[in-house]
Order: sequence, then structure tokens, then C-alpha cells
Amino acid sequence: MGKSELSFDAFGEPAPQGSKKIIHGRLIEASGAKHKKWRKDVKLAAMEAIAGSGVAFFDDPIEITLKIYVRRGSTVKRALPTVPADLDKLVRCIFDSLTDAGVWKDDSQVVKVTAFKVYADDREPGAFIQISKYNN
Repeated sequence: MGKSELSFDAFGEPAPQGSKKIIHGRLIEASGAKHKKWRKDVKLAAMEAIAGSGVAFFDDPIEITLKIYVRRGSTVKRALPTVPADLDKLVRCIFDSLTDAGVWKDDSQVVKVTAFKVYADDREPGAFIQISKYNN
């Protein structure tokens, strides 16, 4: 039996997923290149963390904790990032990246989410991701 927890950092510029726009009759992701780059960053970090870890979630119920670190603007004084991007859209992007990486079969397995959006004052932008089998 393998381990039941996976923790890792993904570095890059967090980008939201979920906003769509119609261009020439096609529905496309509004986040564009930033979104694609961030998804790739998370996917690669997850795949590296999985490699040789012995962690396999298969069909298990999962809980996840995300601490998403966003860049603070040079003139920003507020303590927390209460401006876009929306936390739920940042989470959605990470979930889809984790599915692509093979962390789980589908993000519908997630039954508990704890997520934070904070400024990356003491580290590089990105996310700390902790995934474990749910034990109620």
C-alpha cells in the first residue's frame, strides 16, 4: 500500500480558469497564454512529485489544501489580494492541471477543499499543494 499524501510546490504566475469569451463563434478561454503556462507549470510540478512517490489516489475521496501565492503590485498596501483573479477560478485551473498530471482520475473525487490566496512576499509566486485521501 502506497502513501496517502502528496505535497509539493508549483512555481509560476497563477492564472484563473473558467472565464470564457466568444470569438468568431468559438468559445475560448479568456485567460489565454498565462493560463496555459500556469497549467503546464502545475502539471510538471505534480508529475515530478508523483514520480517514485508511491502515491496513487485512484477512486478515493480526496481532500486538498492550496495556498496560492500571487505577485503583489509595487504600490499595493492591502494585507490580502482581494482583487481578481477570483480564488475559485485559480482553484479550477489547478484542479484541471492535476487531472492532466494523473494525480487523480477526476477532480470530482475532491470532497474537501481548503484554499488561500495570499501575496508572494516571502517566496516566488505559485502554489503549495497538499493532497490526501479524505478521512472523516
